[in-house]
Amino acid sequence: MRSLTKKRKIQEKKRKLKRTVYWVVVSFIILYVLFGARFNLIHYIKARRDNKFYQEQLQKFIRENENLKEQIKDLRKNPETWERIAREKYGMQKKNERVIYFQDHDE
Repeated sequence: MRSLTKKRKIQEKKRKLKRTVYWVVVSFIILYVLFGARFNLIHYIKARRDNKFYQEQLQKFIRENENLKEQIKDLRKNPETWERIAREKYGMQKKNERVIYFQDHDE
């Protein structure tokens, strides 16, 4: 009887040791994946965030490009657009024409 209980205790100790080794190895693998690998989880999260930012920037530039294409078409087809831009943006005027500038006053 006594030898049977000793065997059970030894088997129980072996199981505990195996379980401990198992959890140490699993913990090491998890820590390595999170922090130790070259392309770890933290780098992956940062890369996804950067990718999202650059995708938004790309969409912004695509919209801006479309607007500029429309402006180019308008400038090629419509001479009044040239005149409007010259007057508004560059303050140009025709001969014998007076330009009045208005200023906004902050209160």
